[in-house]
Amino acid sequence: MLKAAVFDLGGVYFTNGTERLIGIISKKHAIPEEKVRRAFDLGLGRDYPVSESEVYDVWRIFSGRLGLKDAPEKLDRLDLEGYTPIEGTVGIIRRLRSHGIRVFYLSDITPERVDYFNSKYRFLDDFDGGVFSFELGTSKPDPKMYRAVLRKAGVKPIDAVFIDDKKKLLRPAMEMGFKAIHFKNSKQLSASLRKLGLI
Repeated sequence: MLKAAVFDLGGVYFTNGTERLIGIISKKHAIPEEKVRRAFDLGLGRDYPVSESEVYDVWRIFSGRLGLKDAPEKLDRLDLEGYTPIEGTVGIIRRLRSHGIRVFYLSDITPERVDYFNSKYRFLDDFDGGVFSFELGTSKPDPKMYRAVLRKAGVKPIDAVFIDDKKKLLRPAMEMGFKAIHFKNSKQLSASLRKLGLI
């Protein structure tokens, strides 16, 4: 019997604000969406910035690649505003916890974003705990992230399921022995968890 469920945040608990921003920029500046998406290749040697200064560095790199004049702060605010809780996922998490399954987050995020989202949505109340990338100075798919959340949960990999919307980030979890679900929408997630006997 699985004892813990580990959730990514952006794109699983929250909507994908960056995809929304890509659409806004594409429309505003008449740039193909795929070109805007490619401009998000961070060039930082890992998949996510771990400090707010690095977030602004990303926006400067991004703007430079597309020839935009938008200030990093403006782009960051537009990005943040696109992240809202997915009601279906929130409902699933609360059902899991009501049935005695402990629920944790594993997220690539900065402290400032945690503060912003928690002050607006109180999302931390939906979890028993978890691990943020800034706490370790690294990001997924570094195995350190997955080992850290297992320690926090106090379970073995075989006793946990990991849920993420990015397939490549599931691989390290599966190699460790986690069950894994590639999130597409909350209805599909519910069906997958039902197959595992969790709801």
